[in-house]
Amino acid sequence: MRTALGRLVIVFASALACAFGPMIAHAKPFPEGTDALFIGHSFFVPISRNFDDIVSASGAYPNHSHQEVFSGGRTGTPRSLWESRKKRRAVTEILATGEIDLLGFTHAGPFGSAQQDYQRWIDLALQYNPNTSFMIGSLWAPGGTNTSMTEFRAQTDEAAEYGWQMIKALRAANPGVAFYHIAHGPMMVEMREDFEAGELEDLTTLVGRRTRKDVLFTDDDLGHAGEMAKDLMALVWLEMLYGIQRGQVAVEWDRQDTMRLLRDVVQMNAPYN
Repeated sequence: MRTALGRLVIVFASALACAFGPMIAHAKPFPEGTDALFIGHSFFVPISRNFDDIVSASGAYPNHSHQEVFSGGRTGTPRSLWESRKKRRAVTEILATGEIDLLGFTHAGPFGSAQQDYQRWIDLALQYNPNTSFMIGSLWAPGGTNTSMTEFRAQTDEAAEYGWQMIKALRAANPGVAFYHIAHGPMMVEMREDFEAGELEDLTTLVGRRTRKDVLFTDDDLGHAGEMAKDLMALVWLEMLYGIQRGQVAVEWDRQDTMRLLRDVVQMNAPYN
């Protein structure tokens, strides 16, 4: 958990909750948190870490716990994780406890993971806990620092649509099992657009070292997310999975920017639920 000197402060006012509450009118699946396992690569698992930091610091979700299995790049897709004896064993050992209630996957459309690759993991998880729920997180397009805004948005929207179609197929193939889709990738698109318009108070540089807090991207190749972006994407997860209530965590980023971006991206998720 990060300290107040690091990145997070607890607030016990309802202003943040009131701003976020009405964004999508649907019941939150885990209002008290859940035991979650997130498996995937660097456009997914780091978001889960910030999600865990924010949730744990709040103290508002007593049923929350976080575990992860990380593997970089293509090796973090559902297919590659399954094909890796080491990674499959690591995931299986966690699932075998029977305590995981939510298994989250990296979206893997461009890298070739098909429905059957997700289904293998689903069957395995249900073997140990028949009440397991599943989530796919849809990503932003790689190379977001060196493509046009039009291309970046179109490619990220395509990723979200792929993830949504996969969720619908998995729901049809697994009646009675809960599946959730969160497109956190559009946050990177919205933040880049705002940055280029000079509308983000906390960011001064498009691309910079990951140790800096004022950058949107931490590299100019794949376009990994900086800390502000990871926090805001984690807040999208929080609203979609648990719901933001009274007494939540406020990140240190500019409040107006945070609420505007979060509201926009959560609303973008409305068609995908």
